[in-house]
Amino acid sequence: METGIELFESIMNSCPQKKVASLCKKLVKKCSFNSGADAENLCHLAYRLFVYGYIEETFAVCRYTHDIPFPGKGVYRVWDFILYIWGLEVFLLYKQEKHEEANARAKEIDSIRAQPVDSIFNTPEKRREFIDKLYQRVVYPDVLLQEKIEKEENERNANEYRFLALIRMVGCGATGLYPNLSAHWNELQQDIDNYVSILSKEK
Repeated sequence: METGIELFESIMNSCPQKKVASLCKKLVKKCSFNSGADAENLCHLAYRLFVYGYIEETFAVCRYTHDIPFPGKGVYRVWDFILYIWGLEVFLLYKQEKHEEANARAKEIDSIRAQPVDSIFNTPEKRREFIDKLYQRVVYPDVLLQEKIEKEENERNANEYRFLALIRMVGCGATGLYPNLSAHWNELQQDIDNYVSILSKEK
């Protein structure tokens, strides 16, 4: 398997967009799976590649995260971003009709989310109860961040909100773990397409 530096340099060579190059340069300098900031950059890279249509490169970023030991030092400060990457992977696998792989990855997301790694939800039962409530709280259309987008007069700032929303729309919605998002999946897919169409025009 190629190293992180090799991966990010390869992506820079094949994907000329400035936002992709900027993220790759940051990750070439530092990509620690104990750092929330680095995990966020990696997550943003995966989603930028998806937005710009570089699907093979997106999968390469997803694969790069597959063997990270949980929980590590960062726990969910890191793993929230990794699980959003895996949610994107689920989305793309379903698009390719690789349902068995997609379902397996979604189950792994749920398994990680359900791990009792903190002092409050310190048993499997307590953590399961907490995570099921968390799944219930993510709802449509709140996940779209429409109010924040509509209040922004600056289109660049509005697009930043669209991008952040897209990460949850895909990263949560595709997994089938969030009941309300699953119930609105047809509408959500249209919104995903709309956001991608807008964001793909950014240089």
